[in-house]
Amino acid sequence: MHKLDAENLLDTSPKDFAALREKVLSGQAGAWFGWAGSYMGTFTALMKEKDAATSFEVTPVLPPVGPNGDQRHTSHRWPASSFGIAVSSKTDKPEEIIKWLDYQFSEEGVILNNFGVEGEGYTMQDGKPVYTDKIVKPADGTPPSVAILSQTIGGGAWPTITNVDGALQMNAANGQATSPTAQFAPYIDLKKKLPPLQFTKDETDIIAPIMADLSSFIKEASTNFVNGQLPLDNFDKYLKNVEKMKLPVVLEQYQKAYDRFIQQ
Repeated sequence: MHKLDAENLLDTSPKDFAALREKVLSGQAGAWFGWAGSYMGTFTALMKEKDAATSFEVTPVLPPVGPNGDQRHTSHRWPASSFGIAVSSKTDKPEEIIKWLDYQFSEEGVILNNFGVEGEGYTMQDGKPVYTDKIVKPADGTPPSVAILSQTIGGGAWPTITNVDGALQMNAANGQATSPTAQFAPYIDLKKKLPPLQFTKDETDIIAPIMADLSSFIKEASTNFVNGQLPLDNFDKYLKNVEKMKLPVVLEQYQKAYDRFIQQ
């Protein structure tokens, strides 16, 4: 990263989708980070609208090989999640909230969560919901995976239950011709991925104050190593400072939570 920055190959300007889209469509962007299931494939469709004969294609970059020969993709999720749903003890209408949650697991609720309102987000074809052009081909160039958020009740979150047909339709709308999952599969090892951990109150009380300072220190040092404000020769000194700031104490709490997870 330091070498790329020194050669002026890193874009440090503020980022938003509109700015990225302009740089991709004008050929100024060569590589960027983003969700394969959302706007990544959108650029392929936009480029084809710009030039039907274009050979432009967005393809995943495989993990680089580390100094010890490791080649691993780490930006993936565990099959188990730490997310859940809770109802506040202060609500005066718990029954209505439970009914609302139950509704999301009904057939009608699943369609609403994935496709939105009939006639707006989808139409029924051969007994199945199909996204409208308003979703898959937004007139303002909005990515389909963003356009659907104005229709569903998730408010930006993934649906409670994903409709497989909807997911496939969305992939096609996003121009996702190849499966990144298949390409990354050989480099995914769940044994090397930290699972979703649950900490006790005592563990959280230890971790929180240490990480409040440590996270800022690590983020600032990482940026400075990349932009050259910190010479790379200072990296060993940086690691010693991280230890002085009680990283081993934090790791001890993570180890306890990890051991509990593995024993479940």
